[in-house]
Amino acid sequence: MRHATGMLAALLLPLALAACVTAGKGQPGAQPATQTVTPPSTLHSTPQTAVTSAPAPPPAEILSNHRVRVSKDELSVELLGEIDQLAAWDLTALLGRYPKAKRLWITSPGGKLGPALALAEVVADRHLAVYVPLFCVSACTVVLSAARERILAPGARLGYHSASAPLGDQTMAEALAANGLPAPFIARIQATPFSSMWYPSQQELLAAGAVTAVRALPAAPKLEGDPGLLIDWARLDSAELRAFAKAFPASMAEIRAAALADLAAARPSQEALVALVQQKVSDGLDEALPRVEEPVLRLFFKSFRNLLATRFDSLPGGCLYAGGAAAVAVGMDAADAAKAGDLIAAATTQVFVAYAAHPVSFSSAAVLERMRAFSRRLWSAGVLREADVAVLEHPERNPRRVCDIVVTILDRALADPTAVDVLRGWAVQISAPAASP
Repeated sequence: MRHATGMLAALLLPLALAACVTAGKGQPGAQPATQTVTPPSTLHSTPQTAVTSAPAPPPAEILSNHRVRVSKDELSVELLGEIDQLAAWDLTALLGRYPKAKRLWITSPGGKLGPALALAEVVADRHLAVYVPLFCVSACTVVLSAARERILAPGARLGYHSASAPLGDQTMAEALAANGLPAPFIARIQATPFSSMWYPSQQELLAAGAVTAVRALPAAPKLEGDPGLLIDWARLDSAELRAFAKAFPASMAEIRAAALADLAAARPSQEALVALVQQKVSDGLDEALPRVEEPVLRLFFKSFRNLLATRFDSLPGGCLYAGGAAAVAVGMDAADAAKAGDLIAAATTQVFVAYAAHPVSFSSAAVLERMRAFSRRLWSAGVLREADVAVLEHPERNPRRVCDIVVTILDRALADPTAVDVLRGWAVQISAPAASP
């Protein structure tokens, strides 16, 4: 989401200016021609991969992001994607159907420790060699450690960090030690925060026995898609981004390609990737928000209102910052910042889901006219005053008043069952803040 100062101006300044014009305090600008905004005719979601002849998956796992496949000679199997209960189930079932398989190709951003430990046991029991052609990070390295032959492709990377909980950290350390990794190497893993990643050099990996060889193997069977399509590391695995991917598959493909390129870089840095994700999601929200049905539109603006109220209660100046990190930087409590950000993330997810399922058409001229009528009622009721225009033009001068204005006006609109077009008009202004109403 864009910086909240710009969003506030997009929401409210057009209302205030429209009301000024109505009161005779200015001259109206050129009126826009009636424009019917029509949603895209087709939307394509990321293709789903079916695994044939597999046992019924555990019902506890509904969503998963992985592929398993076997080579034509039936000597190699491949796991590409997240390691979760369903991935472990699918790969175990596949190995059961192909008893000649002796090698596992694995490309994974990690996943859950429990399923990784289960797969590690399967790898050990089947005496599989494990080959990493691109990358294997987090829980994936537990699976790799169980192989007697651990082969890394030239240029491929292994990434390690501590587990998310102390008990998991101890369990992971015990598993790695049982598979022969030395104590100093494990200590370095445990010293790496869960939110970070340690990428040892190939020389370090060989010295520690984390890999037994670095060499290229014959190419695997051609994949159905770029491995980048299944990258969900660096916090790319979220309900919000899964919904975004279905609504805007081309944009998500750019994000995934950037994630893969970042991982392959000599010195991976997630800063540019995070910036790209934020920009693409913001652009997607601009496109989708005006085109969702009323319940979702109201949910989003209610969440935005609650976000601002949370910022207002804990730190008045923080209401000018849309990002949680920015709010923390100016002194807001981290827990409050995370809670407020989660409100918007959940609402944004619903916006993307609704847009992908059923984008609606509307007349921009009609909704903007209803915005003007709403603003006139606010002026008549004394909710908006001339002084508020100056505040909205320079929000940094009085952030407390900005929060107060926004929350009050959103409360009025959300309480009015006839104000859906007002909310839709604000959504139009968010998507085109420079446009004049």
